[in-house]
Amino acid sequence: MNLDQIALSLQSHYSDFKVSERLLFTGHSHQAWPNVAKQGLLECYYDAANLVDEKWEKAFERIEQLRSYLRNWYKDPRGKYTPASSTHDLLIKWLSALALKPNDEIVTTGGEFYSIFRQTKALHENGVKVTFVDTEEFQTIDERLYAAIHPDTKAVIISRVFFESGLRMQNLEAIAQKCVSFGVPCLIDDYHGTNVVLETIGGTVFEQVYWLIGGYKYLQWGEGNCFLRYPETCTLKPTLTGWFASFSTLKLKKSEYTIQYDDQMKFAGATFDPTSAYRASKVVSFFEEHQLNKEILPVIYRRRVSELRDVFQSLGLDEKKIALAHHEPEESRAGFMTLRTKDALGLQKRLLKKDVFTDARGEIIRFGPAPYTTSRQIEQVMELLKSAI
Repeated sequence: MNLDQIALSLQSHYSDFKVSERLLFTGHSHQAWPNVAKQGLLECYYDAANLVDEKWEKAFERIEQLRSYLRNWYKDPRGKYTPASSTHDLLIKWLSALALKPNDEIVTTGGEFYSIFRQTKALHENGVKVTFVDTEEFQTIDERLYAAIHPDTKAVIISRVFFESGLRMQNLEAIAQKCVSFGVPCLIDDYHGTNVVLETIGGTVFEQVYWLIGGYKYLQWGEGNCFLRYPETCTLKPTLTGWFASFSTLKLKKSEYTIQYDDQMKFAGATFDPTSAYRASKVVSFFEEHQLNKEILPVIYRRRVSELRDVFQSLGLDEKKIALAHHEPEESRAGFMTLRTKDALGLQKRLLKKDVFTDARGEIIRFGPAPYTTSRQIEQVMELLKSAI
């Protein structure tokens, strides 16, 4: 598989984002959208203009296309996928179904993204016991997390890929199995796994747990396209519930009304802007047309991240100034490279002045490739990094 040939064939389709003119290495936090995405914006506008309030049928056709893409990616034909504009919106609805009380315990990690970390931290400050398993010692995260789960645990929330390090949670299936055996709801944040590292949900223990999925990064769907995947057998009932969760009951008299949930909409909110779904549906069609599928995408990310690491190491930089954040093998890594340096924020700013897009948090600077990234661009970004240092 010639990755440069693939990248070069794609770049003209991303000309609005100028992917051939700029070094876009925020592939792990915001990828460019193909030019066809703007057609979706116009289609949404004209459907609204022509159909007015009848536009929602068209909008949900787009959402079903996104669901189908995810079911195919995860080999998950029976999964239920509720859409929302953010993973946090879905998270709080899921948490509301747990009926948490003071001293109830949630088990999570200290390496979760802020939407989860802040929310669980807030619960902790309001009386819920939250066990934050430390993620610094990567080799034993799975063992320590597994040991922290017990029959009285009210919920487990974990990432399949950690957003800071780009490392994959090991032995996730065993952790999910322990949760299922104890009847503990388990939520897996897969924002950094979808379209990067294959996982099969259908026919495995993962069918019985919950998955958070977002389209802002590797899916190239942009903002506003997130899903909570829940099992067919889900008995959770969110107390924070929007009216979109049950269209079928809107004609009932309020005196006859009971809280019910329509198929695939259990964790839905209320009226949303459907523009994002139109945009994303065009991206899904584009991926299908250009055969950017589960046979190709994981290979692209695996090889490009390894290439980034190899080129960085060939620079011979002073490890006291900047170094790889970890030396875990390829099978433990996902879709981006992480470097550790005390000057992470300064480096990010200096690189941006040279039209190099990265992101930095604390002492970490991250470089994320995308399918349209070439080997020459990897060499260029590392040359500019050396110059910036």
